[in-house]
Amino acid sequence: MKVKYVMVFGKIKADLYRATESTIDEMNKAYRKLGETAEKHGLKLLLWGFPLGMYDESVVVFDVGGSMDNYLKFFEKNFAILPFTNIRTHPIVMP
Repeated sequence: MKVKYVMVFGKIKADLYRATESTIDEMNKAYRKLGETAEKHGLKLLLWGFPLGMYDESVVVFDVGGSMDNYLKFFEKNFAILPFTNIRTHPIVMP
């Protein structure tokens, strides 16, 4: 069995989470940049959104292609560009 996907939950950073008309545009840019940077590390951002009924404000799903190594290196090197904090990662194992 290998880790195929990871779900990452977190709180949206304060600079993205404010009441303005451009908030969604800014979030789209931040998550687009996250996806582009992730691809350079062998990950694929499959989706991002806002989980309902949870304490967390953001959820991101990455395809890690069977190994957590690229995921761990990506977060180690790119922690500052993440659009969220208080990260919790849930690996999804596939046969």
